[in-house]
Amino acid sequence: LEAVLRVPPNALTALLGPPRPRGRRRHTGRLLPLDVLWGSNASLAGLLTRVNTACDGMLARISQHDRCSVNAKRQLHTVRVSQVLRAEQDGADRWVLVYDWEATTKDAPQIVGLRNCRLGRVAADHEAHILVAELLFDRPLATGETLIMDYQVVNPVSDHGTTTADTYFRRLRLPVRDYVVEVQFDQDSLPLRCQQFSSPAGDVRMARRRNLTISPNGEVHAVALGVGPGLFGIEWDWPPVIPVPAGERLPLRAGAAPMQAPVQSGNASVHN
Repeated sequence: LEAVLRVPPNALTALLGPPRPRGRRRHTGRLLPLDVLWGSNASLAGLLTRVNTACDGMLARISQHDRCSVNAKRQLHTVRVSQVLRAEQDGADRWVLVYDWEATTKDAPQIVGLRNCRLGRVAADHEAHILVAELLFDRPLATGETLIMDYQVVNPVSDHGTTTADTYFRRLRLPVRDYVVEVQFDQDSLPLRCQQFSSPAGDVRMARRRNLTISPNGEVHAVALGVGPGLFGIEWDWPPVIPVPAGERLPLRAGAAPMQAPVQSGNASVHN
């Protein structure tokens, strides 16, 4: 092209700048310790010693999709996860799940609905509401091999709990090519506002937010491409709960949530 345009050699290529890193060498920086995104949580650090975390840095995150369900009591009930991983080294044979749940009860969440993996060792701190689990692959992966895996986290819910969910986010230790998070609200208990938010690792002050639209059936979602390390998720605001005197309460229509006492806010997050 330079010869056709009759410009000096390298005159055009000099304008391009250095080539962009591509492929698996793109992310060669220092790998964050697993507990850093939890503020170096002492409880989490202890739990991680009870599972094998050696494979976590060997797995590239290609795609991750979280589907959350919030019930009529404003509690995060389930999180269904589907993800595509690629082995960057031979021998990766497990995924390490780190999950912190809302403080509605000290009971730990259940991990069910596993596909292409099985449950290994599980360690939980019921006071700190944090859980670590190994999800074992059917066999070790070879370099470049990919895996599609699914699992579901079922949170304990309480009929008498006073903590409601107002946030769900993923703590991204490594970059992920595409990440989708969906939240399905009960149609009888919809939030006033939803926002997507993201922040780089170690600096929540740099959080970026964008308003989201709730669909007519109570769904909201956010998509991130090439995100991490850091945090990415959805937060929402509930309408105030106005207690109704006992003598003035009206009969509830089927499926409607009763008025509740003032509540505390809570959140849940998962490690990538």
